[in-house]
Amino acid sequence: MLSADTIEELSGSTVHILGRTGLRVTLHGDTYTIDSEMLALPMSIVLYRSSVAPDGPAGSAGVCQFAVDALTWAGFAVETI
Repeated sequence: MLSADTIEELSGSTVHILGRTGLRVTLHGDTYTIDSEMLALPMSIVLYRSSVAPDGPAGSAGVCQFAVDALTWAGFAVETI
C-alpha cells in the first residue's frame, strides 16, 4: 500500500521519503538507500550521491537521477551533492 510519502512510477519503481532524512528507492526490483535532508524552504531536499553504492545494478548516478526526477515531478526543489 502506498502512502503520501511515496512516489511511484508506472513500472512500479518507487521513492519513499523516510521522514526528515533518508530516501528508500526501489528501482527495477533493487532497493537502495540515499542519505538526504529536508531543507528549510518548503518542499526542498538535498541528496547525498556518495551514499549510494556505485557498483549497484543501476549505479549511483542512475539511482540518484531517478530519485531527482521523481521528487521534481512531485514538486520538490532538489539539490544533489
